[in-house]
Amino acid sequence: MRGRELVRQQKLPEDLERQKALLKMRDEMKTFRSLKLSPLERGWSGTKMPGRSIGVPDPVGEDTFDGFDTKVLEMKTVFNMKGNHGRKRRLSVLVVTGNSRGLAGFALGKAVDTRAALRKAKNRAGQKLMYIERYNEHTVFHDFFTQFGKTKVFVTKKPEGHGLVCHRAIKTICEVLGIKDLYAKIEGPTNLQHIVKAFFLGLLQQVNN
Repeated sequence: MRGRELVRQQKLPEDLERQKALLKMRDEMKTFRSLKLSPLERGWSGTKMPGRSIGVPDPVGEDTFDGFDTKVLEMKTVFNMKGNHGRKRRLSVLVVTGNSRGLAGFALGKAVDTRAALRKAKNRAGQKLMYIERYNEHTVFHDFFTQFGKTKVFVTKKPEGHGLVCHRAIKTICEVLGIKDLYAKIEGPTNLQHIVKAFFLGLLQQVNN
């Protein structure tokens, strides 16, 4: 009924173009095209997020983060049991940001959406910056041992040109810090959050002679 008028069904004329578009869409859905990234944008393992750059943190007022770069260290799905909602799923993202001149920070962000979790972690890292002094702007001041939980990290000072021979998470942190030559060995659990915290503790406790 349309108001007081009885409306009868009417057959629309056949639309060949619409049928062709539907068939084309169906054929395209059969094949899955993998995401293509340039070699400089790839992470530790192909197109996965860990190791990839997600840009600079958002400006805070008039303060901007020029020259900074943020890299993802860990991205995983976590669950939290709620009494009224049941199992609640979220994404947990660990990132590190730095300007390659000794200023860096790391943070953890959680959200239901991937973009929201990345943005939250990136902005938190920008608000928790630490200044790490470097020897001749290329390595650490001395060999040191650091530990967080049961994760032990042994760091060795190396001459210029040696490169970064260490765990990929420590290598990523060194890249955003501006450390170019270093050797590090990890003993015990390779929990990424423990590795990051232990390495930053060791860097902050260096003795500048």
